[in-house]
Amino acid sequence: MAKPDMLSLMFTYLIVSSIALIMMCNADPSKDHDEHEFNYEEGSPSGPNKWGSLSPEWKTCADGKTQSPINIDSKGAKEQSDDLKKSYKDAPAKLFSKGHNIVVAWEGDAGGIEVNGTSYKLLQCHWHTPSEHTIDGKKYDAELHFVHTNDKKQLAVVGVLFEIGEADPFIEKMTDSKFKGLDADGSDLGKVSATGTTSGSKNYFRYFGSLTTPPCSEGVIWTVAEKPKTISKDQINLLKGAVDHEFQENARPVQELHGRTITQFESKEDSGDDTAAHGGTPTPSSSSSSSSSSSSSSSSSSSSSSSSPSSSPSSTSSCGVLPKLCAQINRIERNLGGYRRFKSDLFRVKSYKNKSTIMASISSLHHGTTQ
Repeated sequence: MAKPDMLSLMFTYLIVSSIALIMMCNADPSKDHDEHEFNYEEGSPSGPNKWGSLSPEWKTCADGKTQSPINIDSKGAKEQSDDLKKSYKDAPAKLFSKGHNIVVAWEGDAGGIEVNGTSYKLLQCHWHTPSEHTIDGKKYDAELHFVHTNDKKQLAVVGVLFEIGEADPFIEKMTDSKFKGLDADGSDLGKVSATGTTSGSKNYFRYFGSLTTPPCSEGVIWTVAEKPKTISKDQINLLKGAVDHEFQENARPVQELHGRTITQFESKEDSGDDTAAHGGTPTPSSSSSSSSSSSSSSSSSSSSSSSSPSSSPSSTSSCGVLPKLCAQINRIERNLGGYRRFKSDLFRVKSYKNKSTIMASISSLHHGTTQ
């Protein structure tokens, strides 16, 4: 039997190696290994209802009891003390596509937020179209998530909702060319700050949830701005055009609340008051309890503020004269949410001297509204 020609073997080896090398070089680097193992199509074998069965690491997507996003019932949200301190900075950033969403990733110290006395550094932000969270059942046109982490690798996310209107300045700073041909290598944006986009809403909602994409990891502190910002239709199309076609709508459906408490607070920082008190949000490992450890001097007044709305600043700030009246007003605030203006007006009317008359008026108004 003739021996194989060594030259022919070497030639064959070179051809096979070259083909393999070409295939590796042409592989799309913007696709992570699991990038197309899930989608957002309802009823699909890889859709949101099936995420938990697609991988053992994603089981929490199906079995988790504190999943995100959720519908926020604004009237049922309990009041807590202000618990969001923002300190963002300009830092180098890149815009890139992960296939299922568009991400701005900061490469330097971009500042961050403080929640319950713990600092979280800003990592990245990304968009969802339409919004993932809803408020009182209303879905918005887009949602921007600012993702932060602390030294223990715990996550805190600030969610900003958008509705169609004027162009968003944050996106407007990025030219159309920045969005074209995006991949994992990304496009340099220069120095960018999250300050403008995360400000503007006076009121925020807070709850404990999860990542909204697989593996749906829980223990995430969510802070969602109540007031939506505006985004133009062209900008919505720009975001959708920069992701893979099947991810142009990339919002996970709202998840069951499973008895979780949603709280709300007014940011003194965004309203121009520098005397904001911070604290009142439990750590992820003890979300059912509430203890404030932001400062030893205020531990007795701020503990349990996330689960007990009566400990909010509005309960004690102006109630020294008529405590029973204030308690009644605070109950109405918690149940109906629209009496802040009424309360401030009431305390400005000094001609009211008969407490019983005032109490009767409030009681009548409360019962008439809730019937």
